[in-house]
Amino acid sequence: MNLTVINALLDDLGQSGFQLTDQMFEILMVEKGFSLSAFCFSGGILLQKNGENVSPEELENKIGEHRLVQEILVRESNGVIEAEIFPDYEYAKKKEITEIQAVLQEVVDDYNKTAPAHKRVYSLKVRETEFEKTPSKKIKRY
Repeated sequence: MNLTVINALLDDLGQSGFQLTDQMFEILMVEKGFSLSAFCFSGGILLQKNGENVSPEELENKIGEHRLVQEILVRESNGVIEAEIFPDYEYAKKKEITEIQAVLQEVVDDYNKTAPAHKRVYSLKVRETEFEKTPSKKIKRY
């Protein structure tokens, strides 16, 4: 069973109205031989090398408060926390923001100033297209 199959299974369960609890998901993954630390789903936790746990949604909500951030996905990438952002390009055009990457980096830097070290974002990706969504319009997490 690979991640694509797992995502399809979870989407099918969600469309049928079945709600898979965190505990049920954990049991399913362990039974299938998967390491839980390799996954990050909505409501999931990022496990840092230093043992600290980070809720991606907490960071997404905080950084996503900025008007230029239309969609955001926070995940672990290469051992660090990464934020991938789809900016509000219409807002940027209206406000004559030409250096979107630089402004978003400032947004992340401002967040990092008050965040504990284990919750800081060390990598930023800017998207040109919206994220792929589940049938319930949530960003798909891979």
